[in-house]
Amino acid sequence: MVRAPRKALIYVRQSTYKEESISPEVQIEQCLSHCRREGYEVIGEPVMDLDLSGRTFTKRKIQPLIDRVRDGEANTVVVWRWSRWGRNLVESLRCIAELKQVGGRLESATEPIDASTPAGRFSVTQMLAIAEFQSDQIGESWRDARRAMIAKGLPSHGGPRLGYVYDKPAKRYTIDPVTGPIFRECYEMYRDGKSMHALVLHLRDRDVRSLLGNPMSESALRGYLDSGFAAGLIVLNKPETFFSEDRMEELGIGTTERPVFLPGSWDPIISEDLWLSYRERRRVQALKPKRSRNPRQHLSGHLRCAGCGKRMLYRPERSRWVCCSQLTKDGAPCPVHVSVSNSEATEFTKDWLRSLAGEYGESFDSLVAEQMKRQDANTDRDAVQSQLLTEERRRENLVRAVSTGAFEAADVADEMRLIKKEIERLKIVLASLKRQGDRIQTPSDGFLQLLQNWEAADASTASVLLEQVLEGIYVYPFRTRPRMSARAVWESEKKIPRAEPPDLDFSQGRTCTKCQEWKPRSEFTIYGPARKMKPRCKLCTAAYTREWQRSRRA
Repeated sequence: MVRAPRKALIYVRQSTYKEESISPEVQIEQCLSHCRREGYEVIGEPVMDLDLSGRTFTKRKIQPLIDRVRDGEANTVVVWRWSRWGRNLVESLRCIAELKQVGGRLESATEPIDASTPAGRFSVTQMLAIAEFQSDQIGESWRDARRAMIAKGLPSHGGPRLGYVYDKPAKRYTIDPVTGPIFRECYEMYRDGKSMHALVLHLRDRDVRSLLGNPMSESALRGYLDSGFAAGLIVLNKPETFFSEDRMEELGIGTTERPVFLPGSWDPIISEDLWLSYRERRRVQALKPKRSRNPRQHLSGHLRCAGCGKRMLYRPERSRWVCCSQLTKDGAPCPVHVSVSNSEATEFTKDWLRSLAGEYGESFDSLVAEQMKRQDANTDRDAVQSQLLTEERRRENLVRAVSTGAFEAADVADEMRLIKKEIERLKIVLASLKRQGDRIQTPSDGFLQLLQNWEAADASTASVLLEQVLEGIYVYPFRTRPRMSARAVWESEKKIPRAEPPDLDFSQGRTCTKCQEWKPRSEFTIYGPARKMKPRCKLCTAAYTREWQRSRRA
């Protein structure tokens, strides 16, 4: 019986761990030598998985490799060593079994084992188990090193950080006199209402690049600002990886508190109040639709359809705002189909702001403050400040009692954890109230200045200023009076009438879908035995026809 010729695929994996990182060229050369000795025909280029751990199979190309064997492209897979196939015993054996089931087999170029015999299969299992054991040892060594870094008040992952100068031999961070103040400005700008995109443009104008030397991107900047490194904090997304349950209780880390921030040993760039204000606005922004987080128009996120209540979207090609239900495929369609030009909505907003500033004048700020204070009567700033001082005194008393031996640390661990969580909650509430107070104290002439510089102001600045007083502008169908209705933030009890569906019989006329003007029936083309009206008037149809003919001749 003549054995079928062997067609081999070469699989190469380079690990993320430096201790076991083997050059791909070395692996390829060893696999090619093995194929030449055995007389195998190498099919295609080697399958490469670079900078991927062998602990998981999700991101690797193992499954496509098995599919190629299933399709008959090859019947053998060659690896440099068994550990290149994987360092997870269960998953590695499962993939080997699946490869065997589709008619293939796995071979090692430097660790030859005949897996067709019971002894060979046992040896393969032992080699894969040793590979997993080595991976566990490497992982434990890394965890020990990272625990030691955290115990010294340093981040678990070393290396340079934005806004700091890193002394690698001493493992010390000092504030960069050039970029440090720039990143403090970024936190302040975001707290004051600027978007992440605006911060990226600000950094690019200052020629501040990422750690890799690339132009700053939103994802890189967002990750750095959220890490809290500029606030002198160490962020841990999975603290259970580094600490035992007892140690987590001593540190006051809850089981559901993620991420966790621990104090670091370097000087912070920003204050604690600025950090809490930043986190609070990040939390508020996360609740908004994506288009409202980075507004491109002054009225983004402020216009709503009076028919369905949904936010309206801007169509730049028509310079109009339309109900979002006209553009989405899912959800119930809007029965009204509202749209309004950007110029008309802008003029209405300006008139509304003028009426507020003219009607209330100097008392405008006190009106907003009184209404907002009425809504937040249970969260008085002075009361929160007093409660925060009380909790801090409780924590100091417990620490003093443990240091004097009156109590054991384990006995008060639960209470310390609860006190710490309460202090963090009160700090966030206090920062929110402080920012709200700053918002209430915004003078009314700031809105008058916004009206004067409306065109020059960027969309983010205008949108944030409008958020301080405007809950929403509700738009009604054309020819409805009033065309728009605004509701202020202190008018939560104001009812907005729902727009009724229009009469679709068009017996007297209709609104032209092109010029958005209501015209009598005589100005539309009537066609068919049912005497239906075309949606565009005769003038718009003629203009469209002329434009189409002109484009054809061109």
